[in-house]
Amino acid sequence: MRVQRFWNSGGWQTVRGEVSGTQRGDAFWSGRGELLYEGLRRFHPSVVVDQGWAGARSDLVTKTSQLRSAAAGFAFVGSPFSPDAARPLGAGGTWRVNAYAVTRF
Repeated sequence: MRVQRFWNSGGWQTVRGEVSGTQRGDAFWSGRGELLYEGLRRFHPSVVVDQGWAGARSDLVTKTSQLRSAAAGFAFVGSPFSPDAARPLGAGGTWRVNAYAVTRF
């Protein structure tokens, strides 16, 4: 299989708190749950849990462990800027801070 066709898991788009490309393979899945509190006027704090996996299609269920992380962040109302801090769940994880500029079209 050619490397250009591999899926990557890890990084701010799949599992926050993990280094991008922590897992690679020809099969991939990812999921995210987010709780956002909108009770404050201009400041919306959030909690996020990510889970994902990438690897060989034959290892989908049994052999490779899944990546999991938890993050806390916030968004400013009227601004596309949204920072968060994430940490992998499990042994040996370190905190990673990301900032996003998200706009809607």
